[in-house]
Amino acid sequence: MAVPVVVVEAEAEAEAEDIYWMDMTQEAADDLAEIYTRLAVVLSNADATRATLAEADELLQEDIDATEILVAHALTIVPASYDPYYEATLGGAAKLVASVFSEAPLLPGAVGAARDLVATVYAIPPSVTGTLMEARGELSVLIDEHFSAGLRFAYCTPDLGIQEGDETWLAWSAHKDNAYDKAMKTETSLMTATWEAIMAVRLPGGERMREAWKMKQSLHIAIEEVDAALVCIRQTRNAVKAEEQIVRNAIDDAVEAAPPP
Repeated sequence: MAVPVVVVEAEAEAEAEDIYWMDMTQEAADDLAEIYTRLAVVLSNADATRATLAEADELLQEDIDATEILVAHALTIVPASYDPYYEATLGGAAKLVASVFSEAPLLPGAVGAARDLVATVYAIPPSVTGTLMEARGELSVLIDEHFSAGLRFAYCTPDLGIQEGDETWLAWSAHKDNAYDKAMKTETSLMTATWEAIMAVRLPGGERMREAWKMKQSLHIAIEEVDAALVCIRQTRNAVKAEEQIVRNAIDDAVEAAPPP
C-alpha cells in the first residue's frame, strides 16, 4: 500500500528541519573553535605590546639612572670653603645640578626612542596598526561573534533535547557567561593601557626627572593593564574551549538519540 503523499511530505519536512538545526548547531561549534584560535592572535598582539612597553620603560630608566649618577657626582665635588678653587668648583657643581632640572633629557636618544616605541603600539591606519590596537580590534569582533554563536546554540537546544535549567544548559551558560565576562575585562584593560600609553607619549615637557618619572608611571600602569589582559585572554580561551566541547557533546548525544532511518 502506497504511503499517502501528505505523510511523505511531512516526513521530508521533519527531516529537513532536523538537518537545519543540526547544521546550525554545528556552525555554532565551528565558530567557537575559530574564536578560540583567533583569541591566540589577540594574545600574541597583547604579548608583543607588553614587550614593547617594557623596552620603552628600560630606555627611560637609563635616563633616570644617568641623572641620578650626575646628581651624586655633583654632590661629591662640592668643595670645602677653604679650597683655593672653591668658587670654580662650586660653580661647576651648580651647573651639573641645574642641568638635572632642565627640560632637556640627559640621554635624549633614550627618551626619544622610548616615546617612539610607545607610540607604535597604538598606531592606527593609514600607516600601520599597532599591536595594541590590533588586539583591541580583533577582540571586539570576537565578542560579537561569540554572542552570535551563543544565540544559534540556544535556538537549537529544544531540538537537541536540552531544556533551559537542566545540567547541560547550566554548564554551557556558565562557560558562555564566563567567556563574555573575561573578554569584557580584557577589553577594559586594553582600553586603559591605550590611554596610559598615549599619556606617556604626550606628557608635556618639564624638569627632566619629573618628566621621566611621570612617563614611567604611565608606562607601569599600561604594563599592569596589559598583564591583566593577558590573564583574562587565557581565561576567555579556556571558557570558549569548554563551551565548544559542550556544544559538540550535545550534537553527538542528539545523533545517538535519533531514531534509525
